[in-house]
Amino acid sequence: MSKKKFVDIPQTKALARGNWHTIFTAFVAAYDHRLFEKAGRKHGPCPLCGGNDRFQFFKDARDTGGSVCRHCGAKPDGFDLVGQANDWDFIETARQIDALLNGQEVSAPKSVDWEKLRKQQEEATKRQKEKDEFFRSLLKKVWKESYRAEAPEAAPLRRYLANRGLDVHNYPRTLRFHPGLDSVNEDGEFEGTFPVMLALVVDKDGAPVTIHRTYLTEDGRKAPIESPKKLMPYPSDKSASGGAIHLSGTGKVLNVAEGIETALAVQEMVGGSVWATVNASMMKNLQVGEPVEAVWSWGDLDRSGDGQAACKELVERLRKEGKQATACLPTMEIPAGAKSIDWLDVYLKWHDSSVIESLRFIKASQRAAA
Repeated sequence: MSKKKFVDIPQTKALARGNWHTIFTAFVAAYDHRLFEKAGRKHGPCPLCGGNDRFQFFKDARDTGGSVCRHCGAKPDGFDLVGQANDWDFIETARQIDALLNGQEVSAPKSVDWEKLRKQQEEATKRQKEKDEFFRSLLKKVWKESYRAEAPEAAPLRRYLANRGLDVHNYPRTLRFHPGLDSVNEDGEFEGTFPVMLALVVDKDGAPVTIHRTYLTEDGRKAPIESPKKLMPYPSDKSASGGAIHLSGTGKVLNVAEGIETALAVQEMVGGSVWATVNASMMKNLQVGEPVEAVWSWGDLDRSGDGQAACKELVERLRKEGKQATACLPTMEIPAGAKSIDWLDVYLKWHDSSVIESLRFIKASQRAAA
């Protein structure tokens, strides 16, 4: 076909609305009109990667052409599907679609070599299985090599918590100590070997997923590396989303906070069941089942707003799910030069009379509900 020098993208997008069946028929060799006709209701093979039940058109596919594949990912509109099916960039995809809708000559769709694709999928599945087995073995090895927090070998862990201002008497079984793990930064560069506080992350059903690491020094400080707090990788059939670190048993009333140290401070202040969600993203996605009836979300106060937003989002969702939920945010001002404050900061200043009075009220409320 003779290509236009210029394509009016907004006009082409407008022309494409309602015409995706015609477009896919012309340009996607493995297009299945039955899936398109049952958009939003039926799954089937992906026209890009095959499979049996991994692909679905969105409900609004007649307008947008959008779809999603569990292997390939989401394609917000039909331009993505057509482009990927033919190895075209967006401009070439728009040119071809524009030509088709204006009755001009277009290129034939790229054929799919399903046998080659099947072999590639088998190789990818094999590599993923090997990777998953390695992660499982590594997680088991690290946990097996660790010591309980009360053990003589775990002195750096206890020094660390004491240096953070925490007076822990009963260490959670989900916290352990490893005498030495290697640390690698985001660029894959080796940073050194350090003692580590380990914390077990479990999913929404309480099954182990991965391990959170806090790299330390022998005298109980954070290790002098780029990111002293990291999650270990985990198998692809596991998900940390919705999970947390259970620092104590689960009762009718549950307290949740982001960081381990913050959660331990909350436990010191009000007692009861306490979980650490690791970060703001995991807090807002936290899943809570039985026997929990009431959740107190102890959010961080961040200059970015992420901590308080995650705290409030969790509370709003839990209320919709029929649970009692309360957001607790520090009322202290964020000090100059600091990015945030959390409930550990409050704990370290809880001699303040207003803080003590608030905590007395919260403790009384939780005991009455338990």
